[in-house]
Amino acid sequence: ILLPLEGRQLVARLRARLVAPRGSESQGRGHDLRLFELLQLVATELYREDMLHALVHGLARSLDLASVSCLLHHPEAAGGRLIAATDLPKLRDADVELEKWPEAVAAAASGLTCYLRDVRESPLFRSTPRPGVTAPPTDLISTAAIPLRPMGRSVGSVVLRARHGESPLTPGQVEFTELAVAATARLLE
Repeated sequence: ILLPLEGRQLVARLRARLVAPRGSESQGRGHDLRLFELLQLVATELYREDMLHALVHGLARSLDLASVSCLLHHPEAAGGRLIAATDLPKLRDADVELEKWPEAVAAAASGLTCYLRDVRESPLFRSTPRPGVTAPPTDLISTAAIPLRPMGRSVGSVVLRARHGESPLTPGQVEFTELAVAATARLLE
């Protein structure tokens, strides 16, 4: 637990670690600065749902992605809560069937990131959904789901999706998201 007196020291350490140059690589500094700005947005929110909204919208802006979502769900559950989605900006805290989000289910079950550069090659997107359940979008080209694990317990996932006409997700985008989600999970504790 940080005392109020330790706040300045914590901010100084964060700045030194995230913003300080690493060698001569300018891309690393830009990456760190974007991460720091994103975490500032998340940390200034008072409520957990608002932190997750800030995370989703900050990731979309930082990574230039049209579809970033946050789902809260248990690994064995059939349904979950869609807390925030950039492609549905007015939607807040809606019930969803997890069959529409197979990558999120896989990430929550394994506790590891599920990154599919090409969804056509994945068995996760080949299954036929039950009658009456909405299938995953057919225009996806790549996707990634990063488990949200405050206190080491999986409570949901952050999902990145790229559709036809967009660039596929890159490993760098997924790594950036993993760092942001891990830091947000610590803030949620």
